[in-house]
Amino acid sequence: MEKHRTEHAKNARGKLLYKCGILRYQLQECSVNFLVEEEDKFTVDSSLSDALHLLTTSDNRIGILLAEAQLLVQDEETIFGNDINGDDLGTTDNEIRKMLTYLFIDNAKLCKQVNFVIRCALKTTITSKNSEEETPSRKTVLNKFLGR
Repeated sequence: MEKHRTEHAKNARGKLLYKCGILRYQLQECSVNFLVEEEDKFTVDSSLSDALHLLTTSDNRIGILLAEAQLLVQDEETIFGNDINGDDLGTTDNEIRKMLTYLFIDNAKLCKQVNFVIRCALKTTITSKNSEEETPSRKTVLNKFLGR
């Protein structure tokens, strides 16, 4: 019985890690980068509407991944279940599952926030260009975003 439970827990951990790895890879594919690091400026190779469309697409994909992560929480609760016989194996696995899932969710939310900041920066850049000012640096955009 104990050997069966240990094998079941090992398989459940492997499945969880595999699913988290897939979600992490998919989240990385959602990234959009409009920065030229050495110049500390925002640059857009396409039109503003194309750039904003990319950001919207990224946000939508991140939203889907967040929903998948929420499902992962529910799926894994049924796999790991409650602690049988009062041992720490089930409790530890459950805590690891929660931590991995919440780390992914936090990371996805941060990606959406970065997209928001980039969207604000792009709009600020267009406003600045219309005013014939120099393109703002990341520091200028972040200060404006943070209300400084």
